[in-house]
Order: sequence, then structure tokens, then C-alpha cells
Amino acid sequence: MFAQQFPNGAMIHLTSVACNGNLCCDQANQFNGKGQTGPWATWRVHNQGQGFIRLEREQGQGCFLAINNNMLCVGQGGPFCNLIPEPLPNGTFCFAAQTGQGRVGIMEGGQAKPANQTGQGIHGQFRVVHKAGMGMPGMGQPGMGMPGMGQPGMGMPGMGQPGMGMPGQGGMVLKAQYHNLDVTQRVQQMANQNGGMIRFAQNYHLLFGDPAPGVAKMMTIQYRNAAGQVLQEAHGDFQHQMFQINLNAGAGMGMPGMGQPGMGMPGMGMPGMGMPGMGMPVKSHLMVNESLQMGAKLTSPNGRFHATYQQDGNFVVYANGNQAIWASMSNGKGGNRIQMQADNNLVIYTAQNQAVWNSGSCNKGMGGGKCQMQDDGNFVLYDGANRAVWCTRTDNGQKSPHFGPGQLLM
Repeated sequence: MFAQQFPNGAMIHLTSVACNGNLCCDQANQFNGKGQTGPWATWRVHNQGQGFIRLEREQGQGCFLAINNNMLCVGQGGPFCNLIPEPLPNGTFCFAAQTGQGRVGIMEGGQAKPANQTGQGIHGQFRVVHKAGMGMPGMGQPGMGMPGMGQPGMGMPGMGQPGMGMPGQGGMVLKAQYHNLDVTQRVQQMANQNGGMIRFAQNYHLLFGDPAPGVAKMMTIQYRNAAGQVLQEAHGDFQHQMFQINLNAGAGMGMPGMGQPGMGMPGMGMPGMGMPGMGMPVKSHLMVNESLQMGAKLTSPNGRFHATYQQDGNFVVYANGNQAIWASMSNGKGGNRIQMQADNNLVIYTAQNQAVWNSGSCNKGMGGGKCQMQDDGNFVLYDGANRAVWCTRTDNGQKSPHFGPGQLLM
């Protein structure tokens, strides 16, 4: 529900129900509920999937709302920054820490409240609104307001016991490919020997041989976890960092209890007021000074290809939904966004504005260009005169021979 109303990259204010001010983090990184509509009280949404979000302060990139030691604090994007938005019947939201340390809270006087003392009462409730002027034009159909249901009756909840669900049966490797080698059976054997955990702590060619010496290679693993979800991971073979997948994630699916609901009568609310739809247009390109945050993607107009800036810092072009055909090989370098510059260079920056990868196309051609995810599968950077400057060389969905740097065209 939250992700539909406030998609990735949305700029929002959190208005405290307790003090009627906006949640603010000032220059000293102190939190209060006395903010107005400036950058210290404006938050950028990063949807993490599986119901989690992160909120990044507009003033000062890389400063995230976090809960640690039961207090509100500024984080750098780690697990203490993961929040669970909880929708309430009155249209507000509470924001609970994924770590279980409580909720974001503000007192009537505007002071921050300890997270472990904050529940779903007014101290933990926030009205979430888009920052003025930041909304994208909606593409959805007008809303169909249903008649209101008033206040619920006073029936008592049923007393069913929690279900006794059996643990999941474990996941499995569907396909594993290292460059042009099929290593599915080897990777499944690794998982079987390690209780469902796939771990890599060294370059992959030491395990599987080197099918193309001197060429940057990609390990791609498609798998199904214990909850039945089909997922994919893609990593470059040049990092000495830990890379692991837990095939047993999602095991244990207990059924809810069977208690009967209470018998309260419905209230006599007034008819609802349907709002216009909030559909977002599909984005296929970046213009000058536009950027992609982690988790965001550009999709070709025909929907067959997309270029995603992944959570691991890798910028990857996919065909048919899940086949990696090119990657920047920038995973693990600390990047947090990829930006199209006015000098026609496409650059990955860290939160401290340090460049960790670029297309090498600085000052090539006329300035003021753009980069485009095309219907033919090629991701191309054009100059201001619409001449091709750089590309991933993934024409017609073919796997690129230029993983990492891509190919300059002028």
C-alpha cells in the first residue's frame, strides 16, 4: 500500500499527529517534530522490497532515518535504516524498525520519543504527503470511491489458536551460469553440502575454471527459495568479497488460527470520495543531471529490456526480465547512484560524491545529451545532436563482449 502511494524516489513530508509539525532532522542530526517544508524536513523514499523502506533526508545525501539503541538517529543505509510502514484505519502510518527496536515517535511538544516507548498511538502516527511540486502526473484511471463504513462495531475478536504450519521444504538452484559455462549442478551440490547456503569468498574461476582468460565475466544464479519465490543474483568475477544466497529463506508457513470474528454491527459512514489514480509513467531514459537511485530502473518502451541500478552498486542490463546481458562490474565499490552529466559522461558516485565508475565519454560530441534503454536491447548514450557516443553493445538482446567499460562510438 505504501509503495503504491509513494513509489521509489518520491519526496515526502511526515506530519506528526501528536504535534502537527513535520518530522525534521536538523544540522546537528537531532530529530524533532517542528519542521516545515524545507530540505531538513523532506525525505526521499527508497523502497527495499519485502515491505521495507528507507527514508533519506533531502539535505545531505546518504543521511537516512534510523533507529538504534531505541533512539532516532542518522544512519548511512545499513539495517538500522530499514523501516516497515504500517497503515492505520485513520489514513496515517506508523514506521516500525525492522530490527524490532520500536517505532518512530514524536511527543506533543515536538520532542523525539524513545522508539521502544512508541506504539501505534498518536505519538507514532504520521500523515504522509508528497512534497509540493514533486508529484509526477498520474496515469491511472480516476478512483471509484466506495461508500464509507463508519466506525467498526464492538465485537470481540475470535480466540483461534495459531496454526501449526510445517517448515518449508528448502529452495533449489534453477540455473547457474558462469560466463558461457552451465554450472547449475555444481552450485546445487555446494548448497546441499552447506545446509542450503551458497557461499563464494574467492574469484569464481578458481572453482569453475577460466572459460575466457583476460575477459571480465559474470556469475548469474537463478533460484527458488523455500517460500516459492523465483529470484536471481548477478555478480562480477573480480571481487574478493563474500557473496552468499540462502535457499532456505522463507521456510515455515504456519496457518492462522480459526477463531470466529466478533459480531459488531457496521457503522453508518458517509460515501467515500474517490481520488484520481496515481499511476506513474514508465521511464526509459535519463536526461542531463538526472540520476537513478539504488533499486530504480529504466525500461525499454516495448517492456522487453531494462537497465537496473542494483542494491549492490552494479548497473546491469537485463533481457526478458532476468537474463543479464551487460554489467558495469561496479558492485561492492560503495556507489549509491548513477548520473547522466552535461559533459556526456555517465558516472556512478558514492554518497561522498566520489566517482567509482564512468562510461569514459566525457566531452565526447555536443553536450546536453541523454542515455536511453532502447527497444532493441542496446543501452545507448547520445550527445546533444542525437549522435551515438557510447553503448553497452547489447543489440538485439545479445550478451555484450564489453562487460565493465562498454564501448565508445566516437
